[in-house]
Amino acid sequence: MIKYGQLAAALVIGVTLLSGCGQRASEDATKSSGATTKQSARTKSTTSSKRSASSKATSASQAAPRKQTTLWDQSKDEQLAQFITQWAPTMGQVYARYDGQHPLEVSTGVTYPTGLAQQLVSGQSGQIGMSTDGKGSNAYNIVAIYNYDQTEPPLPGRITYFFGFHNGQPVVLADQSRDGQPNAGPTQNTAIRDGFTRIAASTTPAKPKGLAQSRATITQQEQQNHNMPLDFEPVHNADQAIKLVASKYGNKQWVAVHGTAGVSAPITFTVSVDGGSEAYLVYATGVIAPFQ
Repeated sequence: MIKYGQLAAALVIGVTLLSGCGQRASEDATKSSGATTKQSARTKSTTSSKRSASSKATSASQAAPRKQTTLWDQSKDEQLAQFITQWAPTMGQVYARYDGQHPLEVSTGVTYPTGLAQQLVSGQSGQIGMSTDGKGSNAYNIVAIYNYDQTEPPLPGRITYFFGFHNGQPVVLADQSRDGQPNAGPTQNTAIRDGFTRIAASTTPAKPKGLAQSRATITQQEQQNHNMPLDFEPVHNADQAIKLVASKYGNKQWVAVHGTAGVSAPITFTVSVDGGSEAYLVYATGVIAPFQ
């Protein structure tokens, strides 16, 4: 009986111990499950935050306006005209520009812009063409052409500047060729090169001044100046008008037969060959037009 009682007691103790171990194991599993759940929640929260931040960044990037780069526009063209007006007198020169409508003929007989088809650039052909915004399929996309016909021997002589863009970068080409196929190359004049580079990089529109202003505006200013030439205008009298015509069309015994200075505006001078076989209308602004 004692042995059976001892065995029964041992069985009770064993069951109790197993129950305790099972409870602890269950508690450990519960704790482990809770920790896993919390870690999973934290992971999900972090992932969600990252996705949210990425989504916001993407939305902000898409919403932000893209900055458009304009290589050339009307405002920059007017700034260039103003720059040339101020720079040319320092060189003792008067430049004519291609206005986009009337062909520009230089003293060597080349007419632009059609002459660009034969124009070489550093000895290479097919490199150059006109552009309104500085972009195009040419290696050199030209936005402006200015020319000075020399008056001192050897003649004919000219300095033609081509302002444009090469691989999206501003460049100024110069051509002083007198005969043969015209050939331009990068200008060595740092003033005109740096001036164009500055204008090409500008973003603030400049108010037109001087010869860069419209014809109507200049006429109004001439009227306010008692129908007399303005300080920035290169032709102030008949002698200067004759000299300008002679520099472009050669010495042919030119005479001034009429002028409107002091009378009316726009201010012009009529210059013709003695006898009237050839005549031109010279504006105080330096523009020459056939007299009709």
